[in-house]
Amino acid sequence: MNKKKSFLILSIILILFSGCSDKNLSDIYSNSKVEIAKIDNISYNIILKDNEMFIDIDKNIYKLVEEKILDMKIYNIDNTQNDELLVIGLNENGVNIDENKLGDDVIIYKLKVIEDKITATEIYRQDFSDIKPWMIDAANIDGDNHTEVFVGVNKRTIFYEKVRNRPFYYSWDGEKLYKKWTGSFFSDKELIDVTFIDLLDKNGYETAVLEKDEEGRYTVSLYSWLSFGFIKVIESDFYYDATSIDTVLVDDKYYIEIKYKKDGKAYKELLELVN
Repeated sequence: MNKKKSFLILSIILILFSGCSDKNLSDIYSNSKVEIAKIDNISYNIILKDNEMFIDIDKNIYKLVEEKILDMKIYNIDNTQNDELLVIGLNENGVNIDENKLGDDVIIYKLKVIEDKITATEIYRQDFSDIKPWMIDAANIDGDNHTEVFVGVNKRTIFYEKVRNRPFYYSWDGEKLYKKWTGSFFSDKELIDVTFIDLLDKNGYETAVLEKDEEGRYTVSLYSWLSFGFIKVIESDFYYDATSIDTVLVDDKYYIEIKYKKDGKAYKELLELVN
């Protein structure tokens, strides 16, 4: 059972990134995770670099939150004018498993302008440290009015004693997260990464899953929500040394982009999966 922490609503005012003259824009954007947030109808780049969160305002880099962050997702979970920032916090007791850090709290910030300053106001925090979260994402998988928040966790279950990556889904009701589907796995393969995409003629987004089998082969599978769980729609060909997947827009059409390595070189490939 997760223990919900009490917390104070905290408004964090941006602090100019000290050392910005030494770390130019290319340094900040190199090997970082970047997402776009809309705040008062203006788009800003939110940057996660070395477990620190920044915002790019007219090519000036500001620190957005003081807390150490493992992963983030920008998503309008409340269907309001401004996006929210969903993160996995990384406390000092974060541990390494196979060189991947595991987080502690799931935190939601409201992004808004207060007195001409962009702020991240904490509106929700829950302790997830007992189930060891490692990634966070969001989408509406069933077409209702509530956002589903995906949290990748690393744990054993009642029926499966092996510690492994597992897919947990939560619904956001405007005030808190509550469990929607906390499955043991999508399949018997190892869960590596997840992204969401709207490919089928149905309400809600599908879940694209990067998985690895026992022979070291990677596949991307598309799963669709069906009232009580997921069904597999299609599976890609095999890849080797795949690292991640993402949803990208190319020529007004959405694709799944897979990144992988071959013969020591890095490659990207667009997957359509369905006609």
